[in-house]
Amino acid sequence: LGEYSGRLYFLNLFKKKIIWMGQFGNSFGATPWLEDHYLYYNVETSHPNGYIGKIDLLKTKLVWTSSPLGNHSHSSPAADKENLYLGDNNNKFQAISKSSGTTVWSIRLGGPIKSTPAIDEGHIYISSWDGYVYCLSTNDGSIKWKYQVSKLNQSSVALDKELKHGFINDSTGIHKFDLKTGKQLAFVPMKMGSESKKASPIVLQFKNKKYVATACNKQDVCIFDSIKLNLLRKHSFNEGLSSQLGVNENYLMLALNKNNPLIFFESKK
Repeated sequence: LGEYSGRLYFLNLFKKKIIWMGQFGNSFGATPWLEDHYLYYNVETSHPNGYIGKIDLLKTKLVWTSSPLGNHSHSSPAADKENLYLGDNNNKFQAISKSSGTTVWSIRLGGPIKSTPAIDEGHIYISSWDGYVYCLSTNDGSIKWKYQVSKLNQSSVALDKELKHGFINDSTGIHKFDLKTGKQLAFVPMKMGSESKKASPIVLQFKNKKYVATACNKQDVCIFDSIKLNLLRKHSFNEGLSSQLGVNENYLMLALNKNNPLIFFESKK
């Protein structure tokens, strides 16, 4: 994990021990991508600028660093077999070769890109501050379609890869759309607030049924059925929620902003 001081930590969670720590740039505003024993990270430097790096965790060795990005990147990367994909605050979205760190292609969208890409069958789904979700080709970054949401959007797209459905939050509620065409399939209006609108939904499967869970309504966690987005259950907390939910066995995991750093809770049937 990285922090705003520019330090990157490699932790042993069982022993609660720091294995090593390194100084990389000025600040981390995105989550590193872990794949096998390699760690890919995007770090901020001054002016503003930043770069991508690749670390071999077994050898504790820096493999490569990319050319300067030209601006800060708060977009946590995602990857396929060949490339990393991420955006930056200069409206640029790009593919970076995992083997060499060179830019394979890049495209400028209509606003800064703060969210994490979602990838499925040669397509990338990414939101921008210009108020659109874009479907891009992994081959060259060409735009296949775009779907309108509210501006300054930081939510990432959650995928139902089987049914080819996508889900995303914005300041007005949660959207469901067709991954092939970008057509809206369902929408639930909610009062998201300044924190919850930053949260990203996740798709869950339990006993052959699929659900969508997300921070919602300023201080709640909402669980919907994935077909019509009917609200099935709501959990309320005492503060704003801005993070994506995690899953640990039969529990949902949630990081809170102030009081309790981490909460596990079980959603009843």
